[in-house]
Formats: sequence, structure tokens, C-alpha cells
Amino acid sequence: MLRPACCPAAFPALKCLVQQAGHANAVALGELSFKGTLDTVLAWRPRYRGRQHHHRVRRVLLAQLVDAVAGKILDIRPFRQEPRAVKLRPKPYQYLTKHRSVYQEIPHKETYRKSA
Repeated sequence: MLRPACCPAAFPALKCLVQQAGHANAVALGELSFKGTLDTVLAWRPRYRGRQHHHRVRRVLLAQLVDAVAGKILDIRPFRQEPRAVKLRPKPYQYLTKHRSVYQEIPHKETYRKSA
């Protein structure tokens, strides 16, 4: 069975599963969803529990898992634009650089804006 998602070796194991699903079902690897694969594997983990010594059952479960992963195809959205921009702008407040009891607010706080 695959290791949990927090394990560093989970990424290569999931990529291997994606490749198996792509080759078994004649689907291009770029069309399969990695996040969908991760969600499917995490959902299927209880099915593998207690089946360490049941090799035939595990083989059947793995074949079913590969088929389930092959069904996780990405939605191709050809005209979608994803510009890189910062959504949250810096607020027009000064930084709290001293302790609150010592801190004094500057009088022109409305025009204060820290350059990014």
C-alpha cells in the first residue's frame, strides 16, 4: 500500500500510480489529476487495512484503484487566464515597531503607505 501523504516518499509513489493508470487505460499523463489521485488514495486507505497477507485481494484492489485514478481526468479550459498578481494590497497603516505602551501614532497616518 502507498504511504500516507505526509511521507516524503508519497510523491513518487503517487506519480507511479498515475503512470500505471495512464498506461493501463490509454490516457495521457498530462490529463490525469495529481490532486484527484491523492484524494482517491486517501479515500481508499481503509480498504487496504488488514489486507497485508491477502495478496490476491490486494492485487484486485490495486487494479480497481488504478481504474478509479484513470477516471480523474483534468478539465481542460483552453481560454482560461491565470495572471500572477498579488490580490491583497498592503494596508495604509504603519508598522507596530515598539511596545504598545511606548508607541505613538504618526499624525499623517492616512497618507502613510509602506512601499512594497
